[in-house]
Order: sequence, then structure tokens, then C-alpha cells
Amino acid sequence: MSHARPRLAPLGAGVAILSMVLTASSSPTNANQPARTIRAFGVPTQRTPVAAARRGTQGRHRSFDVAPTGCTSNYGTSGDYFIGVTAPGSNHADAIDTAVLGGLSNQACDSASAIGAGVSNVIGNQGNALSSFIGAGGSNAVTGYSAFVGAGDSNEAAAQGAFVGAGLNGTAEAQGSFVGAGGYEQNNENATTAGNGNTADGIDSFVGAGDINQVTSAGNGSFIGGGGYLETANGNTTPNEISAPDSFIGAGDANSASASEAFLGGGLGGVVSGQYGVLGGGVFNTVSGIGAFGGAGGSNAASGQDSFVGSGNANTASSEGSFVGAGGTLGGNDGNKASGEDSFIGAGDLNSVTATGAFVGAGGQNSVSASDAWVGAGTNNSVTAVDAFVGGGYDNVDASLYSSIASGYGNQIKATASSGFIGSGGGNIAGGQNAFIGAGNHNTASGGGSFVGGGGNASSGSTASGEDSFVGAGDKNTVASTESFVGGGGSNDISSSGAYSVLAGGYGNTLSAEYAAIGGGYGNEATGEYATVAGGDGNTAAGAFSFAGGYHADAVNSGSFVWSDHKGTTVVKDNAENQYVVRASGGVFFYSNSTLTSGVSLPSGSGAWSNLSDRNAKTNIVPLDDASVLSKVASLPVSSWSYKSEKGVRHVGPMAQDFYAAFGVGEDNRHITSIDEDGVALAAIKAQQNEIASLRADVKRLEAEVSSTRHR
Repeated sequence: MSHARPRLAPLGAGVAILSMVLTASSSPTNANQPARTIRAFGVPTQRTPVAAARRGTQGRHRSFDVAPTGCTSNYGTSGDYFIGVTAPGSNHADAIDTAVLGGLSNQACDSASAIGAGVSNVIGNQGNALSSFIGAGGSNAVTGYSAFVGAGDSNEAAAQGAFVGAGLNGTAEAQGSFVGAGGYEQNNENATTAGNGNTADGIDSFVGAGDINQVTSAGNGSFIGGGGYLETANGNTTPNEISAPDSFIGAGDANSASASEAFLGGGLGGVVSGQYGVLGGGVFNTVSGIGAFGGAGGSNAASGQDSFVGSGNANTASSEGSFVGAGGTLGGNDGNKASGEDSFIGAGDLNSVTATGAFVGAGGQNSVSASDAWVGAGTNNSVTAVDAFVGGGYDNVDASLYSSIASGYGNQIKATASSGFIGSGGGNIAGGQNAFIGAGNHNTASGGGSFVGGGGNASSGSTASGEDSFVGAGDKNTVASTESFVGGGGSNDISSSGAYSVLAGGYGNTLSAEYAAIGGGYGNEATGEYATVAGGDGNTAAGAFSFAGGYHADAVNSGSFVWSDHKGTTVVKDNAENQYVVRASGGVFFYSNSTLTSGVSLPSGSGAWSNLSDRNAKTNIVPLDDASVLSKVASLPVSSWSYKSEKGVRHVGPMAQDFYAAFGVGEDNRHITSIDEDGVALAAIKAQQNEIASLRADVKRLEAEVSSTRHR
């Protein structure tokens, strides 16, 4: 319900007969000289008391700070004043150089003041409203020196130089304060607070327009451009309000600036309570940190000094220099929270940064709780160690210094794995210092400097638990010893006793001795130091420095070499140290030149070596003098002897030096090849055969001669 504004009575038979009486005199020089007076008379009308006109029948207009109840001072006893055309006794101009030009029930009570028109307007009554002006409107009041009310209803300019342009219920109550226009009257009968207009109570404060905007007495030099209030269900209102000096609210509703030099651009329900704070707009955002910034969005809070929230919903930047760019969910509490000094959240929702210099780029439910740590994006990633990093993915946890998880899911770097790394994949665990997992699933690198390149499956992976151990790829491979290597394959194992060993690949291979090696294959074992299994199936190198390869070859003694072909199931093994044991059921070939045209062979099933003796493989062929060879053989010493390295074994034959001196064949004078020895023997046999044939011929001739002699 609005207040009752006085109106002129209807003009009828009692049409006003205007009579003007002018009493002229010279300008007054003192209080005893008569004043020059101009008065107007008209038809009497009912006059609403000033207080009632100002407050309304329900008393819901605000009361003035200095209640002007009528011209009761002595300022109207002399001087020049002017009252324009109106009803008799309605307007009052009761002070020196005052004027009321028209209207009804207006009162100009202080010197050099004027009222242009309107109803129940009042200028001063205590001598404090000199040189003031009311243009028009109703129930307006001026109680300040050189103050101004232009028009409107129930406005008040109550301080020196105060200004109210127009509107309803506007108040300019401090020196130099300004209310341009606007205002509000409460019409809800259930309201518990009265309707109010704009109020500028701070020195040099400004309210441009809108409804129920307020600059309090503490808001010197502050500015509200426009906007208004938020009205609740029961009709109560929350206005725009500035209660600190040099602050600014541009527009919007129910915004508040309570710190000096604060800025609030617009929006609804915004609060800036931090000195030098800035809030662009949005809904129910709060800036409480010194020099903090809120851009837009809803229910965001920048409470740390120099903190920043750009946009989004329910985001919080609560520490000095903290930053939240955007994100959050509309209408919910699942915003981002940057509570670490100089921490950063770019976007996303439910991200949390609680440590100094920490960073979350985007994503959701990511958390960083250690200084200078980083989560790029993804979901539900966590970093709890200084200078640690998670690039993306989901459910990754990095808990160690200077370590990194690039991506993937469910990967974990433990607190013991400083400078560790996981590239991608899922369910991988790095637990050793400087440990590395490139990719794959459910792999573990728990030794210092351990490495797993990739592999693994949905339920199991490889493990490198030895210091500086290596697993390249594959599935269920295990390296438990220092500086050992598994290249790939599956279910391969290097035990804790297999330091400095290599298992290249294959499946189900086991290595348990230092410096041993398995090339690949299936089900092979290397249990001797420096032992080697080349590959194959079911081979064992158990002796130190032993070698096994092929199929079911066992080198059980030190230094032995055992090779078995794939013919049959009988295990081939050595029976003494340093043996060379080979099963080659298809034969053995040794070539002594690069073109494979010279060498020896052990044919399949044979018990003797075959030497190459093909005519086409020979050159510089010279016939021998068999008798000469026989003569040399006859003089060649032949002895029984033993090799110094072969104790208890006797041999028969010439010395290589004697053989070379006699025949000059072979590579040198220290060796005798079997083909040379056989050749010499054949030549000697041929010579003996010739001698035997000659002797036989002589015997036959002699027998014939003897027989002839007997018959004589």
C-alpha cells in the first residue's frame, strides 16, 4: 500500500479568486526594516500533515534523519521571500531569499532555498539547509547545506552538497553524496521490513539508479550504478550495499561490498569483503581475500589474498595466490578447491589442490596435496609428494618425490619410488627409486632402478624387484636379482641368486645363477654360474660355464658343451667336466673354409671322420717315388708314447718333427694329419708290394731252375 499523497480540492463554485498584494519597500538593511513580501491566496483545501504524507497511512516509508516538521525557526521574520500561486496558507517560504513557486503544502524554511512545485516538500528548519533546492515531487526533504532533490517521492538530501535526482525513498545523507533515481515501496502486507529507496550515506558516495541500493556512512567515495534487491518469499528484501570507502557496485541485485576499494560489477547476491577485491558478476559469489578476484558463475569463493576464481560453480580459492579458472556443477557443492598458496585449478569439478604451487589442469575429483606437484587432467587422480606428476587417466596415485605417471588407470607410484615413472596402462606399481614402467597392465617395478617396459594382462603382469633389473615385455615375467634382464616372453623367472644374468625370452624358463644366460625357448633352466642355454626345449645348463641347447640337453658338469637334436626323447648329457657332447643323428660337418668346400664330416650313423679327398678339390698333383717313401718309412723312428695331458693312455706313431723332416708335408712340424700319414703308409705299401712281386718272380724263376736241374 503506498502512502496517501495530498491532492488539490476540486474547483467548482468556489473557483479561486486570485488577489495579489504587493508591499514594496527598499532592500532591507537590518532586521527592523520591513520585508518585501509576495503572498498568494486561493481556495482552501485539506492539507495532509507532513509527517503523515512522508510516512503513509501504514507507516512503511522510512523516517528522515532530520525530521522537517514545518517552519518553526525565526528565519522567516525578515528578508525577501516568494510564494507562488496556491491555496491560501498552503505553501510556506519563511526564510531570507526563499521561494516556493507552486504546489501544495511545500515549506522552504532556510535561507536562499527554493521549492519549484510538488506536494509536502520541505527544505530545512534548523538553518542547516541554506542554498538548497527541491524541484518537484512529493514528501521530499532537504536538510543539508546546498543540497538538492530534483523530484520523486519521499527522497531526502540530508548533508552538505547531497543530491537526489528523482525516484522514491532515496536518501543522500553524507557530504557530496549522490542518488540519481530509482527507489522502492514495499507493498507486501506480510513484510517484516519497510520499503526503502536508494541511500547514499557516505561522503561523495554515488547511487545512480535502481531500488533499495545503499551506500552506508562508511562508504565514502563509493559508487552503486544501479540494480536493486532480492525479495524473499515473505517479502523481505536484501539490497545492493556498500559499507566501505572507494568501493564500486555496477549493477545487479543484493550485492555487497564491505571492504575499501572493492569492485563488484553485477550479478546477484555477490559479496566482496576483501580490500581491493574484484567480482565481475554471477550468482552468490564471494570475494573475501585482499586483492582477490571472482569473475562469474555461481557460489564461488575467492578468500585468499590475490586469489582468483574465473567462473563455474561452487569453486573455492582460499589461499594466497590460489587460482580456479572454471568448472564445478551448477546447483551443487561439487566445485573445485584451491587451498594451497599459489595453487592452480584450471577447470573440471571436485578437483582439490591443498599445497603450495600445486596444479590441477582439468578433469574431475583429482587431488594434489604436495607442493609443486601436478595433475594435468583425468578423473580421481591423486598426487601426494613434492614435485610429483600425473598427466591424466583415472584412479592414478603418485606418492613419491619427483616421480611421474603420464596416463592410464589405477597406476601407483609408492612413497619409496622417488623419481619413478609410469607411462600408461593399468594397475602398474612402481615401488623402487628411479623405477620405470612404460606401459601394460599389473606390472611392478619395486627394485631401485628397475625397469618394466610393458606387457601384462587384465589380471597379472611382470615384476622387476631386483636393483637395476629389467623386464622388457611379456606376461608374468619375474626378475628378483641385481642387474638382471628378461627381454620378453611369459612366466620366465630370474631368482634372487641370478645376479647379472640374461633371459632373452621364451616361456617358462628359469635362471638361478650369477652371470648365466638363456636365449629363449621353453622350460629351460640355467642353474650354473656363467652357464648358457641357447634355447630349445627342456634343456639344462647346471655346470659352471656349461652350455646346453637343442632338445633335452643337460650340461651337468662344469665347462661342458651339450647339444641335442630333436631325434628321440633320450636326454643327452655329459658325464665329465669340460666335455663336448653332441647328438646329431643326421651327421656332423666341420668346414674349414668360407665356401664350405673343405672340411671333415661324421656321417649319420658313422663312427669315423671323413676327410675331403675329392680330385676336383685338389691342385698341384705330383706322383710319388714309392720306393723312396718306403726307404724313408724304414728309417722313420716309430715309438710308443703318451700325451702329457692324457695320463695313462698309450699311443704308437712317429714324431711330427721326424715325419716332416722325412716327407715335408703338412701344415708344420708339430702336427701330422691323418690323410698325410695314411698317404705315406699307402705309398710304402705299394713299394713293398712291388718288392714282394719282384721277389716272388725271382723265387719262381729259381724254383724252375732247381726243378730243371733235378730232372737232368
